[in-house]
Amino acid sequence: MAALICVFLGGASAGAAVGLTYQGPRRQYEKAFDSVGLSAAQRRATDSIIARYACVIDSVNQAIAPHVDSLRQAARQDVLEVLTDSQVARLRQALSESDNRRGQRRSEKRSLCDHATDSASFLGRSRHLRL
Repeated sequence: MAALICVFLGGASAGAAVGLTYQGPRRQYEKAFDSVGLSAAQRRATDSIIARYACVIDSVNQAIAPHVDSLRQAARQDVLEVLTDSQVARLRQALSESDNRRGQRRSEKRSLCDHATDSASFLGRSRHLRL
């Protein structure tokens, strides 16, 4: 059971790392920005900044996603080997639902960022980020 918990926590951590997208960072900053008391103009400016960086983050995440997915699958396989047949069936169902949600989020991210500033162009202009 402890191994199963570790796999789910690891998956959640990896998912969080890979999942920082247009909506992700916005949610992360939302509470902090609210506590600072931004003016409407400041809020528009910060939203724009977060949106620009989020699409760059998404493009980096797309590059590493296959590696993270491979690690996730290896961890899952190791966990499945210690479960009973009944547990395997239930876990596969839960993982399938999780995978479907992850796929949906990835599609939404790509759609949002396809309409945003070109990542390569933005990286070239950013004073903070060099890859």
